[in-house]
Amino acid sequence: MADQTRNSKNLGIRMYEDEHQAMLDTCEALSSPDVKVEASLLLTTAAIEEAARLGFTPSAAGSSVRRRPGTWENDPPPRDESFKRRITITIHPLHFQAIRSAAEWAGVEVPHFLRGSMWRFIANRQRAEPRNTKLRAIEVPAKYRT
Repeated sequence: MADQTRNSKNLGIRMYEDEHQAMLDTCEALSSPDVKVEASLLLTTAAIEEAARLGFTPSAAGSSVRRRPGTWENDPPPRDESFKRRITITIHPLHFQAIRSAAEWAGVEVPHFLRGSMWRFIANRQRAEPRNTKLRAIEVPAKYRT
């Protein structure tokens, strides 16, 4: 019998209700009859894009960071309420390494980095796809719309 190897990392994420709904709505807005966008793909894509923007990529593993801003401007604002949802997503280990490195650099936990990256990704896609009415209907916090 061949050795079993792991090609994924399961990660639990706690989310606020509006974040969870925005995630579900974005998955629906970006899906088509031929392609279904799921939460794992959405959150991983958003976080790997954000990590790459900060200079952390799966190929560089953080060793060739080009630009490090003073602070991570996509940090979700703190709230007084409790998280309402918990989901589990699957991330490929090569992606997870870059995402974890970027989150550590930003001074936040990986789930927090995923949530902030998701909001930035949604805002960016709204600008890129102004005719996608489902995507445009998602309410993104003001700090991400600029």
